[in-house]
Amino acid sequence: MSVDQFFLQKHPELTQLLRSASKYNDALLKHEQNEIDNLAKYISEIEHVEKNPYEENHANKDKRDKLAKLKSECETQAKLVKQCFENSNGGVGSLASRCKGVVQSYEKCGQVALEAFVDSRATLT
Repeated sequence: MSVDQFFLQKHPELTQLLRSASKYNDALLKHEQNEIDNLAKYISEIEHVEKNPYEENHANKDKRDKLAKLKSECETQAKLVKQCFENSNGGVGSLASRCKGVVQSYEKCGQVALEAFVDSRATLT
């Protein structure tokens, strides 16, 4: 009989303590492996996004089409605002009041586009 076995026979409470510690250690190792696996998965997702930061990944074609249409409409509104300010040399009333309508339309377009973009991203998660 080895010295370790003799010592454990003489102190049975240590045997139970070692068994408990061993079970606890196994549980910790299993939990640690799960955390490592989750972290590896998260890292691969981040790497994918970093490789393709501008990739359109919307839920469906309808949402992509809606965002493209809104982008086009807002670009048109932006051009109208620019034209209004460029073509308002003098005239009756202040520049701000003459271009107020097109500026408000552009602001509204931007708000609608932002809401659509947020909605398209919210449905992905």
